[in-house]
Amino acid sequence: MRDDQLIAFFLGLRPPEGARAELLRRTIFITPPPDVVHGKNLAAVVDQLSRTRGVPLGNRPVDMLEDVSVPVPDAVVVEQGAPEPGPMVPSAAVAGVVEVVR
Repeated sequence: MRDDQLIAFFLGLRPPEGARAELLRRTIFITPPPDVVHGKNLAAVVDQLSRTRGVPLGNRPVDMLEDVSVPVPDAVVVEQGAPEPGPMVPSAAVAGVVEVVR
C-alpha cells in the first residue's frame, strides 16, 4: 500500500469507543482505553504542566505525516499563547508530549 493510501485509510478509521488508534511509521496500532491508575497519573502530570508555561491539550493526534506517523500521546503540550491547532496538532507546534506508562 502506498503511503498516501495508508494515511487515507488511517484517517478514516473509527476505533471502538475509548480505544486509541495511532499510525507509527506505517504501522497502525489500536490500544484499549486506559485504566483508572493511568488516568490518575496523567492528571497529576497535566496538573503540574498547567502551572508552568505549557498548555496541555489532552490526547490529540500529532501530524507527522511526512514520516507516515500520527501518534496520539496521552497529552500534547503547546506553548502558552500558541494558536489553537486544528484536529491534528502540527509537529512544529508541539513543545512536548506526555505518555504515561505503568
